[in-house]
Amino acid sequence: GHIDMYLKVLDSKRVLIGYYEPPFEGEAEQNAARMDANAEFLANYVKPDGSTFTVERIKMPGHRSVQNGSSTNTMPFTYINSTFINGLNLWPAFTFPDWEESRATAAAEWQAVLPDVEHIWIDSEELSFWSGAIHCVTRTVPDLTPSTWVPDGSCGECGECVAPEGGYDGLCRPGASNEDVCYGPEWLCNCNDCEGPCPGDSSGLQPSGDPCFGVSDGGCCNASANLVLCEAGALTTVTCEDQGCGWDADADQYACGYQGEDPSGMAVASCEAIRDAYLACEPQCEGLECGDDGCGGTCGACGECDMCREGLCVPECADMCVLGEVGCDGAVSWSCVVGQSGCTERLEAACDVAGEVCVSGACVAERVTADTSEGAATEDDGQSPPNAEGAPDAGEDAGGCAGGSSAPLDASIAMLGVGIALIRRRMVAAGA
Repeated sequence: GHIDMYLKVLDSKRVLIGYYEPPFEGEAEQNAARMDANAEFLANYVKPDGSTFTVERIKMPGHRSVQNGSSTNTMPFTYINSTFINGLNLWPAFTFPDWEESRATAAAEWQAVLPDVEHIWIDSEELSFWSGAIHCVTRTVPDLTPSTWVPDGSCGECGECVAPEGGYDGLCRPGASNEDVCYGPEWLCNCNDCEGPCPGDSSGLQPSGDPCFGVSDGGCCNASANLVLCEAGALTTVTCEDQGCGWDADADQYACGYQGEDPSGMAVASCEAIRDAYLACEPQCEGLECGDDGCGGTCGACGECDMCREGLCVPECADMCVLGEVGCDGAVSWSCVVGQSGCTERLEAACDVAGEVCVSGACVAERVTADTSEGAATEDDGQSPPNAEGAPDAGEDAGGCAGGSSAPLDASIAMLGVGIALIRRRMVAAGA
């Protein structure tokens, strides 16, 4: 797959190509024939200036098995995938006991083709199982001031990375990742220099605090009439192949093969217009830990066990209520308060335990109300004065207090009714 696993340009006149020796294992015999053919082709190739290449050869170590789910694959290993830097040749090698002899052979061959270079081999066993080695991960060396090394963090109980100062403290497995990514340095942008646009950025947008640079879920169309989408927290460019890019009303987003803009004006079509508006916007994040920054981005993300409320990360509440609300659930009174977790929760009390009832969220003594049935005492209508005969009998139910017909409370209520009737009669007589 990687040409730099099998071939390396040493200088303007020499090319280094690998070779396999028998006994062959796996794909080694087929690859050996291919590399011999390529070496012969390059040795016979005549360059425009009339000169030819000198082809040097270096031993290939072989293949190793790697388990991929239920199947087993073979992975090619190499001594060629090296990086030249400041008079050094950093080349990959391995400590497998059965490859010690081939490693020594490769070291001698490197010394022979580049005698003026210091050759340093680097243990690349783990790296090589991911289809690459030293050159694959060091092809670009940024000419920037190095920053302080930040060690890796670890995945916490709530699914967020517990990081040292300056480390990545986002989700352990963001997007579609199926493994923890609590690496040391926090990712600021997708290229080495986060101050300017990333080279080869086909979206036409510049890096900023928002990983999607202001592009919403509806996407946008760039200057090349290609579709740009924000997916899993990163921009993805879809080549429309001359079909055009426009608003798809059914999908409620921009798509290839359509024309025009969102008629509501909510989703801007031009990626360049989104970029200009985003870069001109001043994010408002002072005192905020999360939520909208006012420019299409966010002021940060909360951990998996937290939620964002009014710009602050608070514990996620499964059963929230509105602070200050009160109510009754039968004989149970409740009020909404702030619990120890920082979430609102219902504080409940069983009123019937104390022989009380729930009224407007509070436990109160059971009320007694006058019987308004026919023949009972009623409010004076100005035509007939009340009398003692209207008071409830000691043997009657006084206002619905169940089981109170023979209780002392009923007798007291009856006497109170008689007293009130006599007082009102005297007041009426005096007024007459």
